[in-house]
Amino acid sequence: MAKTFQSPATLTGISSKVDGGLSIRFVTKELTPEEKLTALEFQNTYGHVLFRENEFKPEDVPTKDAENDETKSPSTRLRNVLFVYWDQRKKNKIDFDTFYRRELEAIISAVKIKLE
Repeated sequence: MAKTFQSPATLTGISSKVDGGLSIRFVTKELTPEEKLTALEFQNTYGHVLFRENEFKPEDVPTKDAENDETKSPSTRLRNVLFVYWDQRKKNKIDFDTFYRRELEAIISAVKIKLE
């Protein structure tokens, strides 16, 4: 099973991000040196966050590793970024698939121009 970190904590703040995500801040109780080290090992690591008022049992915690930008293919990452861009444009007059194909054609054309 993947390494996990669990500690009682207070959710102290939430702010929205431009991409539609949230920035969430927690404050833990006093930690042992081992718990601090485990938490620090996760700093700047992509993963999943679970939160509830009661402690989680091992069977409550997902065992599948989180997907991140390092495990996604470049084409999947591009599609995801284009989706967020399309979604943020509040005046969507076309469906995402049409938008995606147009954007890819524009990228392909831009690269073709650079060919000798």
